Amino acid sequence: NKQTDKFYNYNLHAPASNKIKGIWNIAEDKQGIIWVAGHDALYRLNEATNSFENYNAALGINKRDKLSCFTVDNAGNFWIGSDMGIKFYNRKEKKLYDHNSNPQHIPVFDIEGGIGVIIVSDGNVWFTGSRKIFKYNIAEQKVEQFTFDKLPLLTLYPEIGKEIAGAICSLKDGKILVPLPGRGLAIYRPEFNKFFIVEADNSRSYTYHIAENSTGNICSYQ
Repeated sequence: NKQTDKFYNYNLHAPASNKIKGIWNIAEDKQGIIWVAGHDALYRLNEATNSFENYNAALGINKRDKLSCFTVDNAGNFWIGSDMGIKFYNRKEKKLYDHNSNPQHIPVFDIEGGIGVIIVSDGNVWFTGSRKIFKYNIAEQKVEQFTFDKLPLLTLYPEIGKEIAGAICSLKDGKILVPLPGRGLAIYRPEFNKFFIVEADNSRSYTYHIAENSTGNICSYQ
């Protein structure tokens, strides 16, 4: 709280049955409501009670699904990652779409496996999945995927010859960056529809995190 200069620990004041078990990310929707993507559920801040509420049931999410990051698109709809692929909640229809509920056979919901970080940029949904980056064009309902070859000397086994793409970031100018652990940064060039790698001297093979300051400078850290 900027006025009191104090922190408030929501989990400390929450009952045992409603504590958030790990956090992937936090987002704000078009109405100014704060949402938390927890390891076990999606939580919504109830400002009247100053507590977070488990919203899985309200959104139609199976309580057995393990969630990851989520984001809000320009229409105010939710894109939610999980261990069972990507989920989409249409707030106008109040309906959840995913691998088990895909009446229009939209290809993005056919992607299986765990989904990591999700962002929406310039009409595309970008998300990570193991050693792949997926780009889904919402208007065209088209899915593309990108992988990054490891350097020859770092490739021990053919089946793991691709770099881990553990994160993805959208800059203010619309550029898409993917940190490659122990390698550098992959920058998406839309005019070529491909990524170009900028090598960096990173001594540890951990996922980078990326931040952009007010002047447009990029800081990557691990």
